[in-house]
Amino acid sequence: MTSSRMIVVIAATILQLSLSSTGDRDPEYILCVRDCYYDSEKSYQEYSAWMRALYWDHLSECRYQCMRRISDAREVQGQSTLKYFGHWPYHRILGIQEPASAVFSFANALPHIYNLTSRRHRFNNPDYYMGGWVLLYGSVAVVAW
Repeated sequence: MTSSRMIVVIAATILQLSLSSTGDRDPEYILCVRDCYYDSEKSYQEYSAWMRALYWDHLSECRYQCMRRISDAREVQGQSTLKYFGHWPYHRILGIQEPASAVFSFANALPHIYNLTSRRHRFNNPDYYMGGWVLLYGSVAVVAW
């Protein structure tokens, strides 16, 4: 019975380590987020409409501010940069994290949108047996990007 408990403990430990990055586990980061969240409890309405539209809430704002603060301090001290939530620290531009990724994802969706809208009349033909599948594929491709 003890060997099965040991396997469960080891599996839980490995799972916990695999689900978080080094920055997420950093005690300084954890304390910073906790202090920020409880010390400056902003209401959701205090954030701009733009930030609310992009789903930024108080907790995510605290996480971002602590990540920036700790990363900047580590850089000044010459220490290595930590990953947070599986990503390297980022700078928000107009509330968008990783703006280059957002721009390229949108650019990747454009050909799918064009293909779906420009050829829709051809696939709506009831004589074309694959029409529904082609429209479904195009719709899924647009949503995926």
